[in-house]
Amino acid sequence: MRISLKVKNKIFAYLLTLPTFILLTITLVIPTIYTTGLSFYSWNIASAEKLRYVGVEKYIETLVNPAFWCSLRVTMILVAASVFFEFVLGLGIALLLNQKMKGRGLFRTFFLLPFLMTPVIIGLQWRWLYNFQYGLINYILRNIGLPTPVWLADTSTVLQAIIIVEVWQWTSFIILFLLAALQTIPKQLYEAAEIDGASKLSTFKNITLPLLKPVILIVLIMRSIFSFRMFDKIYVLTGGGPAGASTNLAMLMYKQAFKFWHLGHAATLGVIMFSICALMGIFYIKLIK
Repeated sequence: MRISLKVKNKIFAYLLTLPTFILLTITLVIPTIYTTGLSFYSWNIASAEKLRYVGVEKYIETLVNPAFWCSLRVTMILVAASVFFEFVLGLGIALLLNQKMKGRGLFRTFFLLPFLMTPVIIGLQWRWLYNFQYGLINYILRNIGLPTPVWLADTSTVLQAIIIVEVWQWTSFIILFLLAALQTIPKQLYEAAEIDGASKLSTFKNITLPLLKPVILIVLIMRSIFSFRMFDKIYVLTGGGPAGASTNLAMLMYKQAFKFWHLGHAATLGVIMFSICALMGIFYIKLIK
């Protein structure tokens, strides 16, 4: 029995994707299923508690726990503020770098440098910059006669400090995507709009923005999910303090799992975080459409 060329091509395509499928199954699918199952059990390693099925009890405990809602509020503030400022700055800088200007390549490299640094290194760097006594930021503020806040030890400024670090690092990510998308837009469209006498605002609204929508959707979803599960920078900068003011859901899950050893409760938080991220993705898709 001879196999047609179409079937051979399909088999070959499946074989090419098989390693990726196996890798995703091992690193994503199996842990997700295991975590979801664990969320229905009570398990505390520190107290030598045996695995005990409790049903949805952990979900109820989580939803009535004030610490959960406080962490959710902190998480949503970080996500909303970070993604908003990153997108606005990223779009503006991408539009600027897309113009013909001297030193454009140098500026592109300069803006992409923060994106290439690891979050832990960035956290250590900014923890020094935010230091009250010898940090560079307070040194500048002190010399120009402005107040010098205790950035990371004050509940009123700690979230602002984390948002600044997040925006500083990830704006370049949005610049990279949007700039690449801008360069694929045919120049003839802008030339036709200029001949028709369209203003720059009208051109941006009717040509640039609609053609950027698919890329905007991708960067918004990716950045929202990354910001939602932000952990490393918060761990390095504040450890969730002061007084839990910077404890987001990822930090709360870490504390439940590796500080209090409540693995069932941590798994419940993980499932809730996964569900919220999925809902955010659906929301962005509906919004863009």
